[in-house]
Amino acid sequence: SLDIIHELRKEISIPKAILGEKISIDGQTIQIPMSNEMGRNIAIIGTPDIECNTAVGMAQSISLSLALQYPKGNARFIWCDFSNKFEPDTAYVKAMENAGFFVESISPEQFESLINDLQNTVQKDESIYIFGLFMDKWNYEKEPYGQGSCLKVFVENAPLNGIHFIGWWQKVSNYNAQV
Repeated sequence: SLDIIHELRKEISIPKAILGEKISIDGQTIQIPMSNEMGRNIAIIGTPDIECNTAVGMAQSISLSLALQYPKGNARFIWCDFSNKFEPDTAYVKAMENAGFFVESISPEQFESLINDLQNTVQKDESIYIFGLFMDKWNYEKEPYGQGSCLKVFVENAPLNGIHFIGWWQKVSNYNAQV
């Protein structure tokens, strides 16, 4: 709810991704601090329902909750959909625009170069949140000596520079191979 966002804005603290409500009597929310510390990213793993893709909904909720904590507009939200099926929900896009943010989209072909370009970038006055959907379909170039990808080093170190990754994989094995 907006009351929770207003409370988070009042605190002099780190932005928190809000995932939803805990199953509890008092209706507390699940909040993940997105501090500039090593490994501060979010992985969503699971197969979508036929009629409703809860993973995309979670990612949208995360981005909107974070956007509302940047009243100065000093954050970027970059989306990459590896299935080429994701079209941002009109209500979500309108809510982001009302919060003062443009939803940036990149193609799957641009993903690896974006990750590599941002690898050593230090954000001073702006945070960057990159959302990867259907990461299982990413055809990445494996590192010659490790079995990971450029994403592995990125998710470990980029949060130190104010850049966070929120990704969705359908299979844990694909997540493990990439990250």
